[in-house]
Amino acid sequence: MPKPYRLLLLFLLSGCVLDTMPERNGQFIADYSEFQKVDYKEETWVYHHPTKHVADYSALLIGKVDVYPNPQKKIKSALREEFDDFGQRMRMEMVQRSRKRYKIVSEPGPGVLKVDFAILDIKPFVWLTKPDGTRTFRTDTVLKGTKFEVDCKDSATGERVFALSTLYGGDDYIAYQDPWLLNNVEQAFNEWLAFLRERMDEINSPAKK
Repeated sequence: MPKPYRLLLLFLLSGCVLDTMPERNGQFIADYSEFQKVDYKEETWVYHHPTKHVADYSALLIGKVDVYPNPQKKIKSALREEFDDFGQRMRMEMVQRSRKRYKIVSEPGPGVLKVDFAILDIKPFVWLTKPDGTRTFRTDTVLKGTKFEVDCKDSATGERVFALSTLYGGDDYIAYQDPWLLNNVEQAFNEWLAFLRERMDEINSPAKK
């Protein structure tokens, strides 16, 4: 029996049932109540403002890409520079992808969308409801992986306009434990950036309601 099913069976036999979908740690996103699930990866969630659109902005202020800022397993100081360099490369990738459509600026202001990225290790937990109605959570030690987040806000007001979160699960994406896996994370991030641009174009077009 696969490990995830063994874990679920263990929960059921212990008198607990899954109450909600697993929640994951985040850098920018703590509340997914206004997000919608997207059929891209198993856990992809997107938010778009009901009236504001990315297309309403003429310039982007792209922040740094945080790479495993608070990892489960402490990253050795000798390797921290490697992860920081990786984040800089990913930021430049986003800058290059955006130049054709937006002006890239370094200061907030009217018509400027602030874009922040994070690449996170997973500290998963699942909420459980016992027969007496009490709630608790257990750490899900089966699932590992890396989570990508982008948070787009009006740089003048701080109001969220668009956000996207995707979990890439599996041992192939635990670069926070094994830096040799950074190539896998980089490839996944570039694929995810392409999907991100499609979603921003599709959902945030002024023609969309």
